[in-house]
Amino acid sequence: MDTIDYGLLGKRIRDARKKMGLTQAELGDRVGVSDSHISHIENGIAKPSLKISPEEGLSEQIENDKASLTYSNELARRIHGLSIRDQHTVFHLIESLEKSKTDE
Repeated sequence: MDTIDYGLLGKRIRDARKKMGLTQAELGDRVGVSDSHISHIENGIAKPSLKISPEEGLSEQIENDKASLTYSNELARRIHGLSIRDQHTVFHLIESLEKSKTDE
């Protein structure tokens, strides 16, 4: 019996692929499968192989995602402890930072 939620795993793979700025075809080329197979994995139709090649940088990406998730959870915990007014201030600060980044 599978204990892995392949739909969720596929969504995470899609999110990581998009974060890296890759198309399904580009990711498929990197890992040696067709773009339609990538699509099936991302939609939870096909199960991905657990063979991960270190030179592809996937293990590094996973470690970065873990660190990012830990940081995000800590940030959310801290923001949750603020007043609503302070939460709005943080939200607007983040929006300003994002806008300045896109203006560069």
